[in-house]
Amino acid sequence: MVLKRPQDFKLIGTPAKRLDTPAKVNGTAVYGIDVRPPGVKIATLAQSPVFGGRLKSVDDAAAKAVKGVRQIVRLDDAVAVVADHMGAAKKGLAALVIEWDDGPHAKLNTNEIVRELEKATLNPGAVAQNIGNVDRAMASAVTKVEATYQVPFLAHATMEPMNCTVHVRRDGCEVWVGNQAVARAQAAAAKTAGLPLDKVVVHNHLIGGGFGRRLEIDGVTRAVEIAKHVDGPVKVVWTREEDIQHDMYRPTFFDRISAGLDEKGMPVAWNNRFAGSSIIARWLPPGFNNGLDPDTTEGAIDLTYALPNMHVEYVRAEPPGIPTAFWRSVGPSHNVFVTESFMDELAAAAKQDAVAIGSPSSTRRPVPKLSWNSPRKRPAGNSRYLTGSAAASPFSSFLRPIWRRLPKLKCRRMARFAFGGSSARLIAAPSSIPTPSGRRSRARSSSASRRRSMARSLLKTAVSSKPISTPTKCCA
Repeated sequence: MVLKRPQDFKLIGTPAKRLDTPAKVNGTAVYGIDVRPPGVKIATLAQSPVFGGRLKSVDDAAAKAVKGVRQIVRLDDAVAVVADHMGAAKKGLAALVIEWDDGPHAKLNTNEIVRELEKATLNPGAVAQNIGNVDRAMASAVTKVEATYQVPFLAHATMEPMNCTVHVRRDGCEVWVGNQAVARAQAAAAKTAGLPLDKVVVHNHLIGGGFGRRLEIDGVTRAVEIAKHVDGPVKVVWTREEDIQHDMYRPTFFDRISAGLDEKGMPVAWNNRFAGSSIIARWLPPGFNNGLDPDTTEGAIDLTYALPNMHVEYVRAEPPGIPTAFWRSVGPSHNVFVTESFMDELAAAAKQDAVAIGSPSSTRRPVPKLSWNSPRKRPAGNSRYLTGSAAASPFSSFLRPIWRRLPKLKCRRMARFAFGGSSARLIAAPSSIPTPSGRRSRARSSSASRRRSMARSLLKTAVSSKPISTPTKCCA
C-alpha cells in the first residue's frame, strides 16, 4: 500500500468543526432520555435499599389511584410504577407502601468495610513496582514517617439521569439508550428477554455524562425486566435518589504507606501497600494478571519523583455486597491524592518545601525553582509565583509552554488547583501566554493553539479563586 503524500492531505493539518456542536447548543441533540417512540409510557422504580435485598410485600392501592398511573410491576428485588408521564410515575412510587427483606447485607456498614481493608493491608500483596532495596534504605534513614489513608466509595451522579427505553415483543426487542459499551448492552438485553442476539436492536444515543457509569449494563437489564411486563414501549427513568443509592461506585481504598528521609530531608525509601476492589478483574478478566489491576495501580507507580528505593503492593479486597465500577480516573483519583498528600507530610516532617522534596530525577523535566515559601522578592504589583508538580499532570502538555517561559510572565494571582488524576498543586494566571518561536507546520500550529486555548481556560478558572499564600490539604 502506498501512503498518501503530505501535500495531498485534505483534512490533516486543517481545523475541523465538530458536526454535533450546533445540535448540542440549540437543544435539538437527542440523548437517551429524549427518545419517545410512539405509545411510550414512563416508568420509575424503587430497588431494594440494601444490595442483595428482596421485595417482601407492596401495597399499591394508593398508587393505582394516582391519575396517570397505568401499571405496577413487581420484580424480585424492585418495584416499578408505569404511567403516562414522569410526574405521575413519581407520585405513584411515593404512594407505594413497600416492605423489604434486607437479606445477607442488612447490617453491613462503612466502618466494617474499612476495617476489613485495613486488615488486608497487614498481609503481603502483589508487587506492582519495586526499585532498589526499601528495607535497607529504611533501616539507614534518619527520619521515618508513617501514615494511613482511606478514600470512600464515590457515585458517578451523571448529569443525564440513568434511563433506558425498551420495547419487548414476542419476536424481538428494541432498546434505546446512551451506553458506552453497546455490545454489552445488546447481550444483556438478549439474555434478559430470552431472545437470540440477532433479535435485539440497540439504538445508541448521545450520553449526558458517562464517566464509566454507562460502561455498565445494569440499567439496561432492569429496563428489560420491567418492559417484559408492559404492552408497548416503556422508558425507565431513575430518580436521582435511586441513582445515588444504586450506583456502581468508585471503590473505597485503604493505604498503609511509609517513607524514610536522609539527613537532608530527602526521601530515600518509599513503601506503599493498599487494598481495594479490582474493577478490571470483573469487567475484563484477562486484564487482571498476577494479582495486579493496571487501572487500580495507576498513579501509585512510575512516579515522577526521585525515589531511589520504592516498593508498591496491591491487595485485592472486594467489599461484600457493594458493586464497584470505573469512575473516570479510578486509579489516579485514589492514588494521586495519597501520593501528593504523603509527599506534603514528608515535607512537613523534614521542614522542606513540598516541591523541593519531590523534585523529579534528572532524567525527567524539572519543576520550576520557585516555591510558595520562596524568600525571593516579588516584583511590584499583584504578583505570585507558580508552584507544583505538573510533570505528572494529564494537562502538562497544555501547561509546559507556560512553565518554560515562567520568568517572562506577568502573573496576576495564584490559586489552589485540583485536577482529577493530576498532581498539579498551584498554578499562576499569566496576563499573556507567549507563542513558541520558530516556524511550524499548520497541524502543529493548530495543536499548539488548542493547547494554549485550553491553558488559558484553566488559568481563568484559577484566577477566579481567592489568592492563597500557603499550601493546604484537600480530601478525596
